[in-house]
Amino acid sequence: MEASGNPLLVGPADVVVEVLAGRTRHVLMPAHADADAVRLHGEVAAAIQRGDPDGAEATMRAIADESSAAITRAMTSSDASAID
Repeated sequence: MEASGNPLLVGPADVVVEVLAGRTRHVLMPAHADADAVRLHGEVAAAIQRGDPDGAEATMRAIADESSAAITRAMTSSDASAID
């Protein structure tokens, strides 16, 4: 976020850190990093480095979509176990 040079992205960095920490606390992070997730984060960094905001945005949207799906799966699993 800092590499973007955009103060609007630097500001919420602490929030992003806390979200990631929360994902870890709530077992939403895998024990081993998913190869696709690592690749996507690398693509974001590369897009930022080459000054490609559209590429960075598209890749971040893919990351956010995966994150949302993981949360939905976890909530569904939690709800199902509560019923048992």
